[in-house]
Amino acid sequence: ATALAAIHGAGIVHRDLKPANVLLSSTGPRVIDFGIARALDASDGPTRTGQFVGTPNYLPPELLRGEPVTPASDVFSWGCVVAYAGTGGPPFKGSTVPEIFYRVAHDEPGLDGLDPGLRDIVAAALDKDPRNRPSVQDLLGRLVGHGETDPATLAQTVQAGWHGPAHDPTVQARTGQAPTGQTAFHSPPATSGGDTTRRDGPVAGGRSGLPRRPLIIGAAAVAALAVLAVVGLTVLRPGGPPENLATVFSDDFSNDDSGWDAFGDDYGYRDGTYRMQTSGSTASVSRWVPKEDVKTFPDPVLVTVTTSVAEGPADARYGLLCRANNNQDTIYQYLFMVRKDGKGAVLRKTNGEQGSKELAAPDSVPGFSDDGPNTLQIGCESADGGKEVRLRLWVNGDQVIDVTDTDQPLDNGWTGMELQRGGNPAQVAAVQFDDFDMSKILG
Repeated sequence: ATALAAIHGAGIVHRDLKPANVLLSSTGPRVIDFGIARALDASDGPTRTGQFVGTPNYLPPELLRGEPVTPASDVFSWGCVVAYAGTGGPPFKGSTVPEIFYRVAHDEPGLDGLDPGLRDIVAAALDKDPRNRPSVQDLLGRLVGHGETDPATLAQTVQAGWHGPAHDPTVQARTGQAPTGQTAFHSPPATSGGDTTRRDGPVAGGRSGLPRRPLIIGAAAVAALAVLAVVGLTVLRPGGPPENLATVFSDDFSNDDSGWDAFGDDYGYRDGTYRMQTSGSTASVSRWVPKEDVKTFPDPVLVTVTTSVAEGPADARYGLLCRANNNQDTIYQYLFMVRKDGKGAVLRKTNGEQGSKELAAPDSVPGFSDDGPNTLQIGCESADGGKEVRLRLWVNGDQVIDVTDTDQPLDNGWTGMELQRGGNPAQVAAVQFDDFDMSKILG
C-alpha cells in the first residue's frame, strides 16, 4: 500500500501488481516490474482489440468492461495479492482464462482462510465498482489503525521491523518525473475525466522470482506485505511552496471594480469574494486574471488562492490554471483541479488542436480540509532553456503534484481560476475564491 501511495502520488498506475512482482528482499517487501507502465506510453493504451495487458487472476473488472484504468485498479490488484499471500491462492480461480475473467467480473472473491483482521479491508479493495474501493491512503490508515498515515514514515517502520533494531534504513526523497514519450490526445472534455495515469516508467531494478510454492503467511506478515517499498521509485517526500517571492498581481475581491468579469449567477463578485457557479447548461466556468492589469506574466510563477465550496457534488472540481493562451478560440493551458471531497486531484494539459491529456492524477490530496477553506497554490517554472516546464500543486502547504512536462511544453501565458460541475448536469456546483495572488518566484 505504501508503494501504491508513492506510485499514484507520482501519477502512475502500475497495472500489473501480482505476487510475482513483489520481492521479499533483504530490506523488506518491494514492488518491481514497471514494464507495462512503460508500454502504455504507446498510443493504443492499456488494451488493444482482443488483447489485455496484465495477469488474468489480478486484472480489475473495469478493464474487462473496457473502462479506463485508474489508481483504483491497482487497489483491486493489491487486494488480490494480499488474498494470495494470506490464503495461498488467488481470490478468483479458474481452469481457463475465460472462466477467470467471468469470476473476476461477476463472482464474489474467495477469501476463506484469510485472517479476519484483513478480510474486510481486502473485500473492500475487491469491490466490483472502482468508485467504492478505498484509496491507498485509506488502506494505510486502516492497516495501522488510524486515518492519517505518512507513507514515507510507515515504509521506514516496516523496513526497520524487517531487519530488527540494529538496522536503520532511510527513505530517499525524489520527485516524480513527467512522461517524455508521446501520449495519444483526445478532444478536451468539459470535466477532467478519462485515463488517470501519467505515462512514464521508473527505472526497474533487478528481479528474482518469488518461490514457486504458495506463500501462506500470518496476519502480521500480510500487513508487512501491504506496506511495500518501491524499486526505482522512492517515496515522495514533498517540499513546501516557494517563499522568496515578488508579487505581480493580487486581489482580495473587496472592490467590485477590480477588473474581473461578471455574468449573472455564473461568475462575479459576491460578499468580498469571487464566486463561480455551474448549471445544467454550463459544465465549467473559467476566468483569467484581468488582462488590462497585467502587462507580462512572470516565469517562474506561483499562483495562490483561497477556496470555499458553497455547494456541489463530491466529484465537482475547482482549481487554478497557468500558461493559458487563446489563439482564435483554441485554448492552451495547464489546469490543476482538486475534487470537492478531497479524494483526488488532476493536472491536465490542454494543447490547442492536439487536445488534452492528464499529466498526473493522484487519488488523495494531502493537506486537504473537508471543512475548508482550502488554500491552493501552483508553481509553473520553465527549465532547460524552455524545453521543459516543472508543474507543482500544493494544498494548505502540502505538496500534491510535482511533475515536469518535457513533451512540447506550453509557452508562458495567463493565470486564472476554474470550476467544473462533475458528472451530473442536474447538480449545481459553486465555489468562492478569495485572496488571489500571482507572484514571481525569486529562488
